[in-house]
Amino acid sequence: MIVAALTLAGCGSDLHDSKGFKRLDRSRDEVIGAAKKIRSDSRAQTQPSENYYGSYRPCTKKGVVHYNLETDWIAPKGDKDDLRTFDYIANILRGEGWTDHETPSRGRRLMKRGSLEILIYVKPGASWITGYISSACYSVTDTAGEFLNRKTDYLHG
Repeated sequence: MIVAALTLAGCGSDLHDSKGFKRLDRSRDEVIGAAKKIRSDSRAQTQPSENYYGSYRPCTKKGVVHYNLETDWIAPKGDKDDLRTFDYIANILRGEGWTDHETPSRGRRLMKRGSLEILIYVKPGASWITGYISSACYSVTDTAGEFLNRKTDYLHG
């Protein structure tokens, strides 16, 4: 019963087999693909930072990991421009099927699309907008360390 609930929630029950590792790799590919698309589509009016990076990270529950990627956009013209750029990026996300997962605030949004989640926020005076894209969490039991110790993916462009 619990295994079925975890499976429905996007969590695997035991990923010692190759299917489990493939699921984690697919979730990584899905997160990186989403980041590339968002950065590409938002390039017209914003300036995504040159580099962005992602890695497997623990979820709140022990023995459970997900792929998490950080990307950001530079908005060096001041607070008003930061918020305009932030709204533009949120509109790009909505156009790609992302929906608000909680009540949005002026400088923070948590959005979802399928099993992916993105948190974007801007801090006044920071001169950039940060986005974290995460996949669903997967149970990896004893193999969690292997994924948590993998190199960080440094992506360019």
